[in-house]
Amino acid sequence: MKQVYFLTALLVVLAAVGLGRTAQAAETRIAVINPMRLIKEAPQAEKARKTLRNKFSSRRQTLEDLQHKLQNEQKTFNKNQSIMSSSERHKKQNQLQQDQRDFQQKQNAYNQDVQSAEQAAFGKLRKKIYDVIVDVAKKHHYDLVLSDGIVYATKKVDITDQVLQQLREDDRSGH
Repeated sequence: MKQVYFLTALLVVLAAVGLGRTAQAAETRIAVINPMRLIKEAPQAEKARKTLRNKFSSRRQTLEDLQHKLQNEQKTFNKNQSIMSSSERHKKQNQLQQDQRDFQQKQNAYNQDVQSAEQAAFGKLRKKIYDVIVDVAKKHHYDLVLSDGIVYATKKVDITDQVLQQLREDDRSGH
């Protein structure tokens, strides 16, 4: 999908450049944006990551503790199984397998919850970034802003710093 947008944008640019007969085509202003850098460096992104870490830290720690407990129980079982009776060994082995399944279910539920929370938080951030990109493009009179799929762009057309600056200002002002 992104390739389609990129190819469409590229065709628009080539058409504008190819129609060099008009003065307006010569004045077409093009900018590029580095979306990965925006997601990495925007203060709103760091706040979202911190909020998510805080929200899920206790569950993560509980899972890590449970995993260590299961590993220790498995080591103890491996060490002592030769001196266990057959029925005792079978019972302990079944219990370890059940505990491992329970752990996997808890871990899967945790991962799904984290993924859903990340999608919600970063979905809002993507919308905010999009709005700021459009705002910066309009403010600086860019006709076309490109993002993913850029093979090369000079700093002259890269407006990532301007968008980051606006995101920082919006963050300070609470927008």
